[in-house]
Amino acid sequence: MNRHHLISTSVDMVQFVAELLLKTEPLSRSMAIFPGKRPGHFVLKYLADRLKTAFIPPRILSMDGFIGQIADDLGLAG
Repeated sequence: MNRHHLISTSVDMVQFVAELLLKTEPLSRSMAIFPGKRPGHFVLKYLADRLKTAFIPPRILSMDGFIGQIADDLGLAG
């Protein structure tokens, strides 16, 4: 299932995204895209603190990384 969320600035983005990711099985089939790289690090830390065990992480990309991945997939990257 594809779900897209726009998050209000008053919401804790890291907690919101991490809790959404925790609802998916398996976790590694999920993807989150953030405006930069830093939030992804905090989401992974949040997940590790909650799960307290080894896990295969979801795919977490910055917007630039996401666009770069699309370009690579389409063979447009040089």
